[in-house]
Amino acid sequence: MTLMDQDDVEEIWKALVSAKINSLVFQTRPPPRQLNPDHDTLLESEVNRKLDEVFRSRRNPEFIYLRPQQWLDWYGQLFSAVIGIAVLGAGFTFSLIFSSLEQPFKHNEAYVRKCIAASWMLFVLSLGWASFLALLVSVNRTRTLKEIASKENWYNLNECPLLFFLTPSILISQLLPVGAFIASADAMRQYHNRLGIATLTMVSLVGVAATGAWAGQNM
Repeated sequence: MTLMDQDDVEEIWKALVSAKINSLVFQTRPPPRQLNPDHDTLLESEVNRKLDEVFRSRRNPEFIYLRPQQWLDWYGQLFSAVIGIAVLGAGFTFSLIFSSLEQPFKHNEAYVRKCIAASWMLFVLSLGWASFLALLVSVNRTRTLKEIASKENWYNLNECPLLFFLTPSILISQLLPVGAFIASADAMRQYHNRLGIATLTMVSLVGVAATGAWAGQNM
């Protein structure tokens, strides 16, 4: 279905709902003799305004179209994935920090341990950050849904203060694990240069893709 077809369907659907509401109002409850002559116009305007709010989340239909509840579900899945990756990564890197390592080819062992320690720190930050965001969304579920419905103005601090904080925080929650994997890949590069460079390249591309997807969804 093309974008024009979707717009036509929305207009038709809105017209049908408006007609149905008018039918119910005037057939089940006959208007009084002194009815305001502008009643029809006011009712139609109010119905159209409410229907516009329903479709307000669809701001960039050429890229991704999600309803507020779907956005909230996506946030929950993202936080769960980040928490799972962070727990596994933090446990693995922590065990390496205090274990004996083979002598690397390029740098001394202390440099490798610094890379692993940096990776562990970023994994821990990822865990804490994602857990905090998940709790924030859970506690403010109704408010989050309401602000997502007006996602066009997420950058407006006065209108959407929660989303103003949450939207860039989503990008941070994605880039923290990427940074942790980059630090781990740099440690790997000291032992296997080509494999380390390949891993660095792939992880960097994942970070660029995540940033591009975030920009496409929110800008």
